[in-house]
Amino acid sequence: MTPEGPIVSLLPGATEMLFGLGLGSRVAAVSHQCDFPPAVEKLPRVTTSRVDSQQTSRDIDRQVHSWAAQTTALYRLDEKQIRDLQPDLIITQAHCDVCAVRYQDVERMVNTAPELQHTRLLSLQATRLADILGDIQRVGEATATETEAQGWQDRLQQRLQSIHNQVSRASRRPRTVCVEWLDPLMLAANWTPDLIQAAGGENGLTQAGHHSIYNNWEDVRTFDPDVLLLAPCGLDLPHTLSELSLFTAQSGWASLKAVRQRQVFALDGNTYLHRSGPRVVETIELLAHLLHPNLCPAPKNTSARLRWQQV
Repeated sequence: MTPEGPIVSLLPGATEMLFGLGLGSRVAAVSHQCDFPPAVEKLPRVTTSRVDSQQTSRDIDRQVHSWAAQTTALYRLDEKQIRDLQPDLIITQAHCDVCAVRYQDVERMVNTAPELQHTRLLSLQATRLADILGDIQRVGEATATETEAQGWQDRLQQRLQSIHNQVSRASRRPRTVCVEWLDPLMLAANWTPDLIQAAGGENGLTQAGHHSIYNNWEDVRTFDPDVLLLAPCGLDLPHTLSELSLFTAQSGWASLKAVRQRQVFALDGNTYLHRSGPRVVETIELLAHLLHPNLCPAPKNTSARLRWQQV
């Protein structure tokens, strides 16, 4: 294998990094979840999901627990196709077995397939905003594009500094809760508290760098957020909106400050917040606008405006 050989990306955020570093021509295959940039639509898919993501949040959660109880991976690897590609590099993750293919499954394949004896394995496992930005450099180092990666990081940091300069003029930080799953209720942890902090908000009820866990609705009522973000992990905006009537029927919904002040927003959780890729900075720009509309401009591109909605 050569450093210029083919790459297989099993992580949407990594796929975005590869294309952003000018390595699109080397990406030979991607996961079934990879959907950006548009050029990935033509690439072979080497993973599939056992979970029917078209079901309701409650049914999806039941499916996940059912497969977990059987110690069965949620995602299948097309090992034959990967062996045929003989990639120089496979990028995967070891952070969450629910979000993407299991690291141990990829590692086993690489260690046992003769065709992959020269394949390198890069595992990304971000838990904080700084980790996501650092992963750009890790991908750069693995693909001999360190200079491009550093330049890209610098530009992203400049955008973050611009957001900081804008929100620092705010008189207060709105108390914010982000919902990662509607039914059962799960509030967003991992890097989401960092994103809210960077956008000029005060995160509530979860801790940065920790896995998200199931939460009690009464905790949300007690915290009484100024802003409520509904962004289920992996779901697009139409799917989220289709389930809102059940979520908003919970006891005490109408009395929440965020509801009374019309500061409830549904977001495309598949694109924003939960993807550990470079567009996390775009997410912060959007959150800064939602939290501080008088200080931070609305997203300029049309696609971004179609991915969130005031509830």
